[in-house]
Amino acid sequence: MRAILLGLGGVEGHFAAPEALSILGERLGRGSWQLLQGYPCANPAMAWATVQSGLNPGQHGVFDALAWGSEGLVPNPNLDRAFGLWRRLAARGYGVLCVGFPGSTPGSEARLTVVPAMGHHPLALPLRAHLTDDQRMAYVASLLRTAEELSCDLLALNLSPLVSSDRAEALALADALVELAGQQTELLCLAPWTVEPPQSSLSINEVLCEMGYLRWARSDGPWWKRIDWHRSVAYSFERGDLRLNLKGREPFGHVEPGPGAFGLLRELVERFERWRPLPSAGLFWGPYARWAPDLVLDTAGVSFGGGGSPRPVVVPQGFLAVSCAERMEVSSEPAPWESVPNLISQLLLGVPFEAKACEGASAEEDDLSLRMYLEDLEQRYRDLRREYFSTAQWAASLEEELRRKNALLQAVEGSRLHRFATWARKLLG
Repeated sequence: MRAILLGLGGVEGHFAAPEALSILGERLGRGSWQLLQGYPCANPAMAWATVQSGLNPGQHGVFDALAWGSEGLVPNPNLDRAFGLWRRLAARGYGVLCVGFPGSTPGSEARLTVVPAMGHHPLALPLRAHLTDDQRMAYVASLLRTAEELSCDLLALNLSPLVSSDRAEALALADALVELAGQQTELLCLAPWTVEPPQSSLSINEVLCEMGYLRWARSDGPWWKRIDWHRSVAYSFERGDLRLNLKGREPFGHVEPGPGAFGLLRELVERFERWRPLPSAGLFWGPYARWAPDLVLDTAGVSFGGGGSPRPVVVPQGFLAVSCAERMEVSSEPAPWESVPNLISQLLLGVPFEAKACEGASAEEDDLSLRMYLEDLEQRYRDLRREYFSTAQWAASLEEELRRKNALLQAVEGSRLHRFATWARKLLG
């Protein structure tokens, strides 16, 4: 076996320092570290889908682990489409044993063997805490033995689910695997996001209720079953996002698209000014962009959801580390999540990664999604021209506002701000 890739999403920010990772850190401390930057309103599902596909969330359709179905929230079906990195490596003859990454369904393809994150597969990640030394070594030995039997070049093991429940056990398991694999095996460590202790907590849905935009129908059950959707015009997934209850998009939506919806968004921007709301139009694009949050908030230091003990704050900043310093050119600027498949492909194969939209989707689904997106985009353009772009002065103020908020997105926005401002000027004709 030539390489091991460890997923460590969710480690605390200071664990990006090599000296904090014991045996793992000793190997990586002699290598190179590339910092990564993601998106506001980030969550683990969005992060893994983006770094595995090389696509913008609007292209792969994973904004959360859950998505709206006809009867309510269901597991996001687009997770299976955002699995392109491992399939592309296998297609080039690079054997991969992939364990525990989101979007993985059990089975084997040519040169690719997939073990899901959950289930009773003998190689599934043991999520119980405090394994004995013997149990830990037996598990990593079985992984390495299986990889050798399958003639795999890469063992990709996602320890992130264990990090969230027992960070020390996850790192101990990583140390055991690195030690048993030996010095000759190249080591990569990928943490798309990190966490930090919360400075405050906030339930966006409770704030929306106090402001009169949301109504509760009951006090028990999942949050989306507690909402009175017929009397609510806005809601949140509690990821630092704000969403309209839009007719034709949400299954219970009744806010009509058009000037009324844009007026409601203007109100929310003003009412939530403390958290510096930003329209998602400058962040997400592609056939699934219509499912993106309408506004994203500055989540720095805020634990969303409220109630009980505040959860650690998800920080959309992480790292890709490799044990051999000469193998990766490191930029002083954080690299966007979308660049991770290309970095890994260059490291392992020496060739660039070509992202393909809607990996695994049928032509009919792609065609339908694209038609819906274009129809929605056309309507948005028409409404924006009528509602917002009636004067050159407003376009200038938009550009100034985007420039002010660019500080929040400096690592990922880049040329997108320029493109969005150029788009605004074009609409003025």
